[in-house]
Amino acid sequence: MDRTNILEEYPMIGRKAPETDDENIREIFAYSYRILYEIKSEKVYVIGIIHGRRDFTSTHVYRVKEPQN
Repeated sequence: MDRTNILEEYPMIGRKAPETDDENIREIFAYSYRILYEIKSEKVYVIGIIHGRRDFTSTHVYRVKEPQN
């Protein structure tokens, strides 16, 4: 999605996701989709793309393990 390209330069553009108390888990919207992402160590990780009609709760927010080198 083209909307995610802006996250590289402006990661704080999205608002904090309301399901979590973690300020680093944020959201932006593109068309009918909600894009959840996490800011970690100055990097942005997209953790979910959810259609607007889908019911989404905090039980769906999982932390993705960082790749090991």
